[in-house]
Amino acid sequence: MKYQLNTKMTEDDYYRFNLFVNLKSYYGKKQLIRSLTMVGVIFLICSAIVLITGGFNQETLIRIVPLVIVIVLWLAFSPLLLRGMLKARIKNMRKTGRLNYSPIALMEFYDDYFVETTAQNKVENKYSAVDRISILRSEGIIYIHMGALIAHIIPFSTFESREQFDEFADFIQTKSNNVDFY
Repeated sequence: MKYQLNTKMTEDDYYRFNLFVNLKSYYGKKQLIRSLTMVGVIFLICSAIVLITGGFNQETLIRIVPLVIVIVLWLAFSPLLLRGMLKARIKNMRKTGRLNYSPIALMEFYDDYFVETTAQNKVENKYSAVDRISILRSEGIIYIHMGALIAHIIPFSTFESREQFDEFADFIQTKSNNVDFY
């Protein structure tokens, strides 16, 4: 065994993971580009319809202004809406007692695989099954992505020092061809 980590994850760690996945990660960037493209196409179609039906004059341009305002507001407030939805989902998880994460886990890292043991289950994963690894050195957190929305979260609180975190980050980044640094 190379590393044995006792992880303690909080609601804040889970919240930050979801924000990261949706706004900064490889997966989030792809989704953001799709969303922006879709909004742009919808805007162009609506603008074309207004221009075709109303002709290109001052009155038509005034009718397009609300579309522009709605799109700008949507783009500006989307991150806030996401944050609010995430907080509501976490509050609902807490209320129902059905967390989408394990607050306490033992993670053991070997040469070819790693094991996560929680009170509910034990999962063994080969590194070849890892989709990508995200290392956020400044925030002190590592996400081992098994897919777009599933990851093993290793918060900085797992480690006793920055040196220990850096040593583990150096180790884990050798286990995948898809490693992103933030």
